[in-house]
Amino acid sequence: MGAYLINYMRMRDGVPNQEGLAHVKRTVEAYGGRWHGEQGLARAEENSQVLVEFGTMTEAQNWYNSCEYKNISQLYVDNAIDLVLVDGVFPDFTMAGFA
Repeated sequence: MGAYLINYMRMRDGVPNQEGLAHVKRTVEAYGGRWHGEQGLARAEENSQVLVEFGTMTEAQNWYNSCEYKNISQLYVDNAIDLVLVDGVFPDFTMAGFA
């Protein structure tokens, strides 16, 4: 079952750090992550979102805790970033039992 990285960025001055974003994408891909979508990055919108899928939560956590990611995280420190890792659900998942 996959795991997903949801990244919400609030860019200061409406300018993303393109170098930092390119580095992040490379590190994600090195850990098996697949970029599924983005909203706003290409147009340098003030608020942007990214969706990345990893094969497992372990892969996602390995990426997040990696030296590669930690070493570049300061490249985009000027932007406020909310990053969430969530487990995917099985195809037969229902909300029964949660209500």
